[in-house]
Amino acid sequence: MMKKLILIIVLLLSWESTLTAEWKMIDSLNYPTENSKLSTWFKAIDCYDNQNCIAFLWVGDQSIRTRSTSDGGETWHSFLRDTIIKKYHEEDDDYDIIYRPARPFNIHYQSKNLCIALCDSGYYWRSTDSCHTWKKHKIDTEKSLINIDFYDDNIGIMSTYYKMYKTLDGGLTWDSVDVNCETPPTGYHEVKIPDENSIIILGYHIDIGDYIIRSDDNCESWKNYDAITPRVRDIHFFNDVEGFAIGKEQIKPKSSSYRDIIQETSDGGKTWEVRLDTFSSPQKGLMTVEFADRQHGIAMGTFWRLWKTNDGGKTWENDSTNNYPNTNDDFWDISYPSPDTVYGVTSNSGKIYMKTDYTVGVEPEPERTYTSVSLYPNPARPGEAITIAIDSEKPESCSASVYSVDGRQISDSFNFDLRPGQNGIQYKADRDLNPGAYFVLIEKDCGVISVRFVVVE
Repeated sequence: MMKKLILIIVLLLSWESTLTAEWKMIDSLNYPTENSKLSTWFKAIDCYDNQNCIAFLWVGDQSIRTRSTSDGGETWHSFLRDTIIKKYHEEDDDYDIIYRPARPFNIHYQSKNLCIALCDSGYYWRSTDSCHTWKKHKIDTEKSLINIDFYDDNIGIMSTYYKMYKTLDGGLTWDSVDVNCETPPTGYHEVKIPDENSIIILGYHIDIGDYIIRSDDNCESWKNYDAITPRVRDIHFFNDVEGFAIGKEQIKPKSSSYRDIIQETSDGGKTWEVRLDTFSSPQKGLMTVEFADRQHGIAMGTFWRLWKTNDGGKTWENDSTNNYPNTNDDFWDISYPSPDTVYGVTSNSGKIYMKTDYTVGVEPEPERTYTSVSLYPNPARPGEAITIAIDSEKPESCSASVYSVDGRQISDSFNFDLRPGQNGIQYKADRDLNPGAYFVLIEKDCGVISVRFVVVE
């Protein structure tokens, strides 16, 4: 009887440890006011190793803060503080705001010699002493600085949504970059600098969608590739040819439900191969991807969703250990400085979490509903035959139809049968189809697939 009781206690303690010992809250901020507490919004976190990390936060509408650690999360300090300044009236209790801090957006911790925090209206903060002292700078723009990446302590790039800038002196000065390619982007989702000569942009064009633009000669010349489908939110490149893209895809037009998509390229962004395509709940798609090294990576979505890889992105597993109540809010950003350590910051609750054994609580990837679907040529011309290439695991009857990006069906549905293996289905673009973006909606027994394509003049 005693042995059975001891066994039950051991099992209960092991079960509790598995549930609660995954994520540890290591910092929490709430700033009191006279009547309530200010909302604390962590906007970004970055680490250059698993001991040295910095988080960037917005305290209500009052101030910005950094929270940095140099001992692996044991202690945190606020060395950068920028606070609203008010001038009170002598005759009443009212006041005028004479200075308001620039709103924070992103942060990049390159090394102990360089950290840059991005804000709105062209402002950024720069530190060269492990985030202890900071100096405020401004470039010639009123737009928000959103994206940033560095190759080393000197060579780096950053961008607003509409413009890109390059530095050769560690962010002291920035030169505007003219991205002169065949189809210049109307927006910048992300910018990366994998080596000293190459710059890779995840761009957006209203008629194309998301696509890669790159320079391999220090911004002297640029080239752009075909659209990446489905939609892409973030990219990561290990070098000038190997990289990943993460994003989302609606399960059908005008739906608020999305599939999580992870794709890999081995030719610098020309072509992409799907590594994860799954329908999970809630369905808001993926937001960011981080790699600790060439083998270990994390893709993060909203509502507590994390996907983890230990084999260089060939397969991805669902990590549910950060689900409520293990963390009381979903993550706004993550940093993955080493294979066994990951940091996450929350938005609404102002907390920093850390997990130091990133091997526990991982579930196998759900069965994929299909292997791959692609269209070519893409872009196409009105009246041109388009091949829908589908790899199928079993015989299946399907139907397809074409929709505009605003959800209008613009072609009659047509039926076709799939055989196991590779299939090629012909669709002829209507000669009256106006140049622009469209997508083919394919309905199968296991679900709905949508693939974007572009028609050009």
